[in-house]
Amino acid sequence: LKKYLENKQALDEAVKSWQFQEIAYAKSQLVWFRKAIRLSKGKWFDVSEREYQDKVEETVAKWYTRS
Repeated sequence: LKKYLENKQALDEAVKSWQFQEIAYAKSQLVWFRKAIRLSKGKWFDVSEREYQDKVEETVAKWYTRS
């Protein structure tokens, strides 16, 4: 909305641009998550479990100490 506030763009154009950018950002997040899943081989943690932090630490330690 910066261009609108600077009187460089009409409000409807600014809103359309904002919506387009929001959709593009959401798509990039989806791509990031898909890549993260692929790279982590599907390793996700249930944060509602009491011991999830221990599982995360154990997984990271195993990954970090691999040669």
